[in-house]
Amino acid sequence: EEHKNDYVLIIADENLDVVDENDMHQSISGSLCVENIRQRLPYELERRMLSIVRSANDSSTDISIYSTRAHGFLPKAPIRREKVNETIAPLWLKRFPLSEFGDSVCPNAVDEMMPIASEELACTPEDIAQKLDEIESLIEKNVHISNWHVIHDQLHMLKGDLLTLHSGSSMISILGMINLLLGNCQDPDVIAEKWQNLRGAIDNIQHKSQ
Repeated sequence: EEHKNDYVLIIADENLDVVDENDMHQSISGSLCVENIRQRLPYELERRMLSIVRSANDSSTDISIYSTRAHGFLPKAPIRREKVNETIAPLWLKRFPLSEFGDSVCPNAVDEMMPIASEELACTPEDIAQKLDEIESLIEKNVHISNWHVIHDQLHMLKGDLLTLHSGSSMISILGMINLLLGNCQDPDVIAEKWQNLRGAIDNIQHKSQ
């Protein structure tokens, strides 16, 4: 309510990993979370919100379900920073037509506003390098032994960051390595070894892209 005159954009994954009160990881529906938020908001506030669900499940049935819970749908695929504008803008203008919401888009917004937003949404190689250093530091402190959930969450964030930068066979291999690390509980030494292999692969693809 402190920002009742602002416009709000929510982009939620359909499958959200959360930790419950018993410190157990589980997956919940992002579209149901969005629907819950929309139902709890007063009409005048909900009317100024654009909610979008991202999912790899893109059948007509799935999209129909997402569309009843949120305002739009995006396939779960990497969005390059130069494509953020043309990807989000149509959904934004459909939700907030200029004939009704003239203040939802600033002058020259199509050319200027969304490129700025893309810089904020997309990762840079420096962001990836920083995330790698953070995970490396945690593993050196044996956090993968004392609190695996922390490493698990960091790896999920790393996976999402990588998808905004690269595609191709090399990335498929790296995502597979991350998924193996995210699997069932493993021996700490095996985790540390797999992490070193993963970091080496990511460093290599980062170097090639420079």
